[in-house]
Amino acid sequence: MERQKLTSGLLASAGYDAETQTLELEIITHRPKNVVYTYSPFSPERYAEFMAAESKGKFFLKNIKADRTLPYKKVGETDAKPEEKDANGSLRQEPSHTDSATKGDR
Repeated sequence: MERQKLTSGLLASAGYDAETQTLELEIITHRPKNVVYTYSPFSPERYAEFMAAESKGKFFLKNIKADRTLPYKKVGETDAKPEEKDANGSLRQEPSHTDSATKGDR
């Protein structure tokens, strides 16, 4: 499944297959490898809501990860992308909870 890059501190990319109603998300782990999960069934309407959300990370946490009835499966790992690394080549770290109130979801 082809995924498109997202601007988020939590999600690197997302893809959707309407025929199988499958959402595929690459989750940033802040390790050398990100993880890829699929969520299905995931309706086209719900995917449209996700893509329209101002913060994809917040939508994911509140509406996908928190949905205990939504089946999911880890399908792989990907190398962390260069843009997820800082100028020194280290993986970017998530802001602490005190920083998140001022920085928000990237």
